[in-house]
Amino acid sequence: MHRFSFPLVTLVAGGTFADAACARPLTAQKTEGTPEVVAYTGEDSPLEWRFEQLWRLGGVDDIEIGAIKFISVNNVATDQAGNLYVLDRTAPRVLVISPEGSLIASLGSRGEGPGEFSNPLAVSISGGDLLTVYDLARGGLVRWRIDDRTVADPVRVRAQYSYGLGLHVDGDAVHFAAHQFLGASGEELSSRYSLVRWTPAATTLLLEGQEFKRVPAHLPQCKVFGTHMAQIFEPVLAWVGRDDRIAVAGDRDYIVHIFDGGEPTLKIERDLAARQVTEDMARREAQARMGELVAPNCDASPTQAARALGHAEYLQAVTGVAVSPDHDIWVRRGTLADEERLIDVFGPAGEYRGTLPSGSPWPAEFAGPDRVLVLGTDEFDVPTITAYRVVRDEPR
Repeated sequence: MHRFSFPLVTLVAGGTFADAACARPLTAQKTEGTPEVVAYTGEDSPLEWRFEQLWRLGGVDDIEIGAIKFISVNNVATDQAGNLYVLDRTAPRVLVISPEGSLIASLGSRGEGPGEFSNPLAVSISGGDLLTVYDLARGGLVRWRIDDRTVADPVRVRAQYSYGLGLHVDGDAVHFAAHQFLGASGEELSSRYSLVRWTPAATTLLLEGQEFKRVPAHLPQCKVFGTHMAQIFEPVLAWVGRDDRIAVAGDRDYIVHIFDGGEPTLKIERDLAARQVTEDMARREAQARMGELVAPNCDASPTQAARALGHAEYLQAVTGVAVSPDHDIWVRRGTLADEERLIDVFGPAGEYRGTLPSGSPWPAEFAGPDRVLVLGTDEFDVPTITAYRVVRDEPR
């Protein structure tokens, strides 16, 4: 999951961000039950897997498939046939792309009629036969049938979705991250993200993330004048859904929580602690991610940006989770942007399979057990999607 700078809103029942301040706070029941804990305390065991690029779409050099240029992409989904559904939020539209990387169809457009949306935030496949898009303006799901791409009835979700933090729909259960505003102390604002499971019968809180604080940032050279922006290494709520399984990590240390059918069933742990953040780490991160953390073409120095934004006390041990079609659990460790990415792989029951070669691509989605789809940008920050085939050298 990517890091984003989100508007500060409260978790509400119904309504939109605009009327969040006057809405009734949402009351969610907490899950009960004791999950099985699987802890791995050994050293890394290398997985000799390779990733062979199959195709890439998007980017300024994509002349051959120019019709599939993306404007704003941070969320994708796949169906059982391996077709890819790309939510291009700015267009707005959903592009349907074949397993071979060819454009099949374009669904949706801006509007308020059937199959239209005004502010789409995330896309999901429900039950293998419905494509669903959460539209903030409608406060619910815009849906299409996958087999013939006809519009299905929309669904009103009576709980407030939080901006940009994913979506998973399984039957009548809708999973999303909610932004809870906790309070203010002077100019300092406190919030947290929590993972919520909504059904027409009840709203359930699956996991609360860490509290984080924001203070006004001042970087006049980047046209930032007192805006509350995300701190460097602000705690993230990393989560993903596959079928009726949810994997989520929001703790400081290496812990991944697994829910099946809305119930806590498994907790995966490794003895890898969060790293305490230093001023040099914050400066390096600001240098590598200036456009994302502050603004494109920002003229501030990394030191100036790091001081203006501030930084969290710790870099979380886990900053990403993914679940493959066969329910293997991929875990991305917390690293700096200028460090090699480290990914651990666990089996469906939490057994540690090993650690991928450093720098392996991080899957935004899987198109079958041996194909991953990776979101990225080219040198001009134009969105790209790349498909890789996973080659495992050991028996599977």
